[in-house]
Amino acid sequence: MHGLTAVGDILADYTPLPSSGRSRYDFMTNIGGTATNCAAAASRLGLTTMLVGRTGNDFMGEYAVDILRDYGVDTSQISRDSERFTAHNFISLDADGERHFTFGTRSSTFQQLGLEHIDLDSAFDCRMLYLTGMALVDGPILATTNSFVREARLLGLPVAFDLNYRDPLFSGLSRFQDRVGRILPYISFIKGARDEFEVVLGTRDLAELGERLSAAGPELIIMTEDGHGASYWWDGAARHFDAVDVEVVDTTGAGDCFMGAALSGLDRIGGLPALSHELLAGIMERANAAAAICTSGFGAVPPLPDPDAVERCLEGAELGATFAKVV
Repeated sequence: MHGLTAVGDILADYTPLPSSGRSRYDFMTNIGGTATNCAAAASRLGLTTMLVGRTGNDFMGEYAVDILRDYGVDTSQISRDSERFTAHNFISLDADGERHFTFGTRSSTFQQLGLEHIDLDSAFDCRMLYLTGMALVDGPILATTNSFVREARLLGLPVAFDLNYRDPLFSGLSRFQDRVGRILPYISFIKGARDEFEVVLGTRDLAELGERLSAAGPELIIMTEDGHGASYWWDGAARHFDAVDVEVVDTTGAGDCFMGAALSGLDRIGGLPALSHELLAGIMERANAAAAICTSGFGAVPPLPDPDAVERCLEGAELGATFAKVV
């Protein structure tokens, strides 16, 4: 049994590096995609992880599978498509490391993931299921996602969901909002960036989000706040944790690394039923540290930390947290 089955996007990321001469960009090739990055991060941090997805029968698909295996991810449920190419994403970076994406996903493979491509018994042999907003794009993957969350409910599996809203991949915000609304009743744990919550759900007020979302389904809500850290809402209370201070190079994989660390931490304590505010504090602090380390190098996957690196980061950090009861 795996601790986590992640379902979704597998991409080739082209990350800009400092260039010389007349070239504006020199690119480094990495694997990417929210599900891919999170699966690699969780596995690196000790959680047994399977990734369910689809790549092209091309060199980038082969590269993605090889790297994921190197990171300890079970790739047995990654299928290959000979008619379409592995999705790709060109990244640009601001001076402060903030990233912007140009996706090449139309007619690519990850959206073509259908139930017929998956050994469902193997995929559901896990303690938690993980999906993201990228699994709500058009194509067979949308029906697959809806089937997965319903089956997980029948099996009693908790589902973690990362909003990960990427506007260029959807024909209007309302379509994404509708698709999120349909799966919310099956979600146990939802994460999103502050701006994503505001755009998709109309507010960044965590107390309001906690009340609304917990009534719809999720019991744990985590909001990442760029360089300001992250906050959670659980059991009627909200708490904020300051970011770990590092020199930021590239923020591409920070949120996915945070989620991988959070899922690894949840599994380590025995899952959502074992939660307490004290245990959540430890999970949040380690997830913040892991995400900080991830921003200190180029690409989403190469800088992913192991548990020892996270502990060393925490030893040198000044941690701060505030606690507020939601009235």
